[in-house]
Amino acid sequence: MPRLAPPAARPSKPTGLTRGIALKYLIFAIALLFSAQTQAREQGDTYLGAQAGLSSFDIDDVDDIEIPFAVLRFGIHATRWLALEGRYGNDVEEGSVSGVDYAIDRIAGVYLIYHYNLSNDTSLRGLLGYSEIDLKAKSGGTADREDLTSTSLGLGFGFGGLNAELMRYIERSGERGTALSLGYSYYFD
Repeated sequence: MPRLAPPAARPSKPTGLTRGIALKYLIFAIALLFSAQTQAREQGDTYLGAQAGLSSFDIDDVDDIEIPFAVLRFGIHATRWLALEGRYGNDVEEGSVSGVDYAIDRIAGVYLIYHYNLSNDTSLRGLLGYSEIDLKAKSGGTADREDLTSTSLGLGFGFGGLNAELMRYIERSGERGTALSLGYSYYFD
């Protein structure tokens, strides 16, 4: 059976304290977002979007697992500068390293996004949130699954509805997952 790591080398699952701290940050971000004075954006407060990109994982002793992926995005601006966004998606094609096929069965997360507006249509973005990724390895008829969770950070650039983003979805002992993606968002009035 292919493994993401030998059992002795596999890092332990995050403790309740780690998830608890991430949950506290998330609750704080949501409270901050919705307690701020609401200021309407010129193009609307709510948006729906899609992104496609290339993710790269370094998991245990396996480096450079590259998997193309796509996510749907839904967000709400509480102010001109702050938005809360949820994402859900998976791979569009498997990645392969040394005869083992890797797939993203699910990628999901919630993010607080700060927009530094350069103009009405152009912004730089900083993202902070929490991500969960189900990564699967298979070779022949056997498979192994790893559930990855972590606080996530990202930087992005937006022009109109178009956006480009560099995200660090996963960062924990022995495991890192980053992605570069392009997307489009449709703003509702």
